[in-house]
Amino acid sequence: MKKKSFLIICLITVLVLSLVGACAKPAPAPAPAPAPAPAPVPTPTPAPAPPPAKPTEPVTWTFNWEAAYGYQNCLVWPFRPGGRFEQLVTKHSDGLLKLDIKDKLYGLFESVFAVGDGRCQIGTQSIPAATGTYPLFDYGGIPGFIHDVPESAYEWADAWLDPRMMEIWDRYSRPDGFKIIGAAISMSNNCQWGHRAIRTLPDFKGLKTRTSGATQTSTLLALGASPVTLSMAEVEEALYRGTVDAVVIPNVGKFMGTGTEQAANTEAHNVQTGVLAAMADENVSSLNTDTTPTVGPLHTSDVSYGPSDNTTKLYVENYFTGSLEATYTLNDDGSIASAIPEPEGKWKDLIWDDVSDKWKKPE
Repeated sequence: MKKKSFLIICLITVLVLSLVGACAKPAPAPAPAPAPAPAPVPTPTPAPAPPPAKPTEPVTWTFNWEAAYGYQNCLVWPFRPGGRFEQLVTKHSDGLLKLDIKDKLYGLFESVFAVGDGRCQIGTQSIPAATGTYPLFDYGGIPGFIHDVPESAYEWADAWLDPRMMEIWDRYSRPDGFKIIGAAISMSNNCQWGHRAIRTLPDFKGLKTRTSGATQTSTLLALGASPVTLSMAEVEEALYRGTVDAVVIPNVGKFMGTGTEQAANTEAHNVQTGVLAAMADENVSSLNTDTTPTVGPLHTSDVSYGPSDNTTKLYVENYFTGSLEATYTLNDDGSIASAIPEPEGKWKDLIWDDVSDKWKKPE
């Protein structure tokens, strides 16, 4: 009997404990989620800086005229004191930018660095001397990339006026502190002069050759030659002393097949283009023909416009380089009326054909 009572008490105790466990204190409700943080207030974009004020007084920049290729070179002559480049700067800056042009203030390999570090403000640099460098500034020398003269000059100018082209140059030059504002075309490089004949490809092997630009350099390396970097001023002595065996020079191969006739007509084309460009720059539609307008050797001209009692000289000679081999007479619209070669000049055996407006050999 006592045993049964104990068992019941034990069972009741177990049930009570079980109920206590089942009826334990309920868990607290979860804490509410914190309110989202307020969105950050965007920082206002600063207004762009205003463009620098246009100067009211003339500003003078030192211009390094790096003339390593000779003063009469077509890539050098326009930058002379008083030359075409200075005239354009004066015209388009309304006279507020003046150039103090220094002849060879810094040399062939230093001009661009002098501009970059502030020793001068502007200048020219003969890029082909830096052979094998990129971007390829002398890409006009890639065969077949652009046409030969005169079409190539217009294609080259159009490329430089393209903002996408200028953006490429800016990315290249801006980190070094200078800006490229233009370049002169090197054209096709397709003729080689040397001490020995080159008849087969193996003849190039080991040939020490003066080259200019990455195109020539890589081509000669591929042929097994040994390209050498020299300025044009050093070429003659290098050939004489044997420092180089040969030299690649620009575009004379164009004239090798047809001789002086094509060279003379290239000169005539340059004269015609220069006269029309001069007239366009001055908004001139008709030349004064009271006196015969002529363009001739030694960088001279007698061309004017305006009424007979108040004529203005038109400096057409500033629109082409070097000395002409003939005297060209102009019509009032600027076209070439006739041409007479210099008695001892290169075109002395040619005559001017009034029908085709070209030089030709006498029949």
